[in-house]
Amino acid sequence: MTTESHSSLLPSDAQPRVVRTVAASALVIASGAVSANTIGYLVPDLMSDLRISRASAGLITGLFFGATGAGAFTASRLVQRFGPRYSLVAASLTVTILATASGAAGAYWVLLLYGLCCGFAYSLATVGTNVAVAAVVTEQRRGVALTAKTALAPLFSGASSILVGYFVDDIGWRNILFVISVLCLAVATNSLLSFRGPAPKGGPRFSTSQRSDLGPTIYVYGVAVFLSSGGGSAFFLWIVPFLKQDLALSSREAGLVAGVMTMVSAVGMVCIALVSDRLGVRRRFDVIISLTGSCGVAAVVLQNEHRLSSTFIVALLAIGVLTVATNSGLMHAAIVELAPQSVARATGITLTGYYLGSFVAPYLFGFVADRRDYAEAWLASGIALCLATVLLIWIRASHVKSDDSRLASGITA
Repeated sequence: MTTESHSSLLPSDAQPRVVRTVAASALVIASGAVSANTIGYLVPDLMSDLRISRASAGLITGLFFGATGAGAFTASRLVQRFGPRYSLVAASLTVTILATASGAAGAYWVLLLYGLCCGFAYSLATVGTNVAVAAVVTEQRRGVALTAKTALAPLFSGASSILVGYFVDDIGWRNILFVISVLCLAVATNSLLSFRGPAPKGGPRFSTSQRSDLGPTIYVYGVAVFLSSGGGSAFFLWIVPFLKQDLALSSREAGLVAGVMTMVSAVGMVCIALVSDRLGVRRRFDVIISLTGSCGVAAVVLQNEHRLSSTFIVALLAIGVLTVATNSGLMHAAIVELAPQSVARATGITLTGYYLGSFVAPYLFGFVADRRDYAEAWLASGIALCLATVLLIWIRASHVKSDDSRLASGITA
């Protein structure tokens, strides 16, 4: 067992491997995000075609994220056993098969199966890409690398929103699922070709042993992530239905508005990650706290949507999308820093919280909107985000500040 310093960058011959790994990981995460978020964009069409409620439509994406969270521990073991390469190929192929089956059947129960199986596949994808990227990127570049790995998700999801808005009325939601299956098949092929060989010499290596001790902080962080993901998921999964049903926009207008703000957030999240890396490990948590709190304020203010102008509502939605997208990237850097000797296991714990929050939220948001209105649903999201902010402040005050030397001391291989 040795301790490696990360005060220097990777050797120059390792740089192509780093770029290839991050890029391939980004494609896996992006295609997985599209497979979930596109269902949110299709909610009005699913409600009309399948004659289901908003809560029932939200259950599809809820199952996706619930399966991701519930499967996180199993996924971490599978990644440890078979490695990132085969785990990521299997993840993309699973989405390909289920998207094809859902488009062919056009039945609600198959869509529920789609959400369930693709959710576990996304768990494999997230754990696998975390391990793959962490193995080749130094600590001072990790915030940018892990955020860049996630940045294509809002970019692809934004493009999906625009394309769905323009074509869904003409080709139908079932053909859109066929397009997703083709995309994921291409990503599976790319993963098979890109993830190969051992990690480059001179790069950081991480222990994935399940025997590594994890302190209570990672579990508190998991609870905070549960609340923040539950409160923030509405900014991605419910924007299009909200814009169409409450602001009376057309499919194309709603898709364009949601798509543009989502795609812009991909650039914003990388810029914020660059700043957080320059600030260092301790200050990165300050950035996460600020983003979570800002998202909570935006959700609470949206409770008054009937008294706000359309422009102000769109601005609040844009703030929510940017903060949620950026946190989804910085979350992975925080995981690695809080538990550097057990990346896979710590990722599994945190993802359980993250995706269980996203499992509960889509259904509950739709349920509250059905029974009350969107205003009450936004208020509930804001409360969850504010509670998450309080827990993050506790982590920053009691652990990150006092134990920063451990976080920056190196990684045990």
